[in-house]
Amino acid sequence: METKLTRYEQDFLDFSYGFRPNRSCHDALRAINKTIIKDKINYIVDADIKGFFNNVDHEWMMKFIGHRIANPNIKRLIVRFLKAGIMGRGRFEATDKGTAQGSVVSPILANIYLHHYYGITDNYPMLQQFKYEVIKILFKWLNRRSQRRSFTKEKFQKYLRLNPLPNRKIYVNIMG
Repeated sequence: METKLTRYEQDFLDFSYGFRPNRSCHDALRAINKTIIKDKINYIVDADIKGFFNNVDHEWMMKFIGHRIANPNIKRLIVRFLKAGIMGRGRFEATDKGTAQGSVVSPILANIYLHHYYGITDNYPMLQQFKYEVIKILFKWLNRRSQRRSFTKEKFQKYLRLNPLPNRKIYVNIMG
């Protein structure tokens, strides 16, 4: 099955390094270092998707798999893998989301999911949502830094106009 899934490797974006053949965290660090030295950089964001393997949506995963794999036997194996459940403390727990961490096929499924969810789709709505969340956290943080509420919503909007957040970037947009 993993051989069938490797057909996705050619689709993955070049800046994706996780769990890929002939790529390592050292390669990712080299690429970051080269970018920092060569290009003008204003900020670096390091993001970790907390609980990613525990929260992969099975329905979306199968939609993404369906883009490249039509064989119903392979799809059925992937569904069985996703629904296999967890054995813990002598009890079986069924799973309706997530992938089994440590499994041989989990990394490729994770890359497929991330590639489709964040990579080749028009990620404008997700970036818009991310910026909104950053603004909410910034407002909360700035108000916690002082004893009195130093920022009303109006003052905060004025602050953002004077000190705008970086613009979002859409790396790949296949939607047109």
